[in-house]
Amino acid sequence: MTVVPTRRLGASPAIRAALQCSTIEGEALLWRGKFPYCRGCPSELLSEVCLGEPMAMPHPHPTVLIVDDDDDARDGLAECIRAEGYQVETACDGRDALTKMRAVRPCIVLLDLLMPGMPGYGFRTAQLADEELREIPVVLCSAVHDLPDAAESMGVAAYATKPIAPGRLIALIREHCLK
Repeated sequence: MTVVPTRRLGASPAIRAALQCSTIEGEALLWRGKFPYCRGCPSELLSEVCLGEPMAMPHPHPTVLIVDDDDDARDGLAECIRAEGYQVETACDGRDALTKMRAVRPCIVLLDLLMPGMPGYGFRTAQLADEELREIPVVLCSAVHDLPDAAESMGVAAYATKPIAPGRLIALIREHCLK
């Protein structure tokens, strides 16, 4: 028996929307006790879920945010990720990424390290300081020679050296996006 949010849910429209966004292909997901697209949803939210038919969903997969100043790299990653059915948002620097994260609530961020404006280091510092964004996993994607050291110092979920093989990229997204 599958537990899914339904239209019979006697909750506010905001809670129903949060539940709707937190399902994938009709399956209810638990995201460390909170739903990823719901700011400040109470833990009692889980007790309001009932059995029934899944609500219609606008997108069957969560969103991946790609942060890179290189248009070609960003577009190439986006094409690969979309081919797997994920939604993709892009940002050209850390400041743009923080704005998009607040609006979209991605399941994972693929972050370049060296960018004009707010580079990867500045983005990660700001993300960790933001209570609403700090739990979103980040995968550092860069061609710098000391990438493992940079990834460790930034406390990211994983890292991948550019160019990234498509299979490795999708494996990283699957591994960290649905935790």
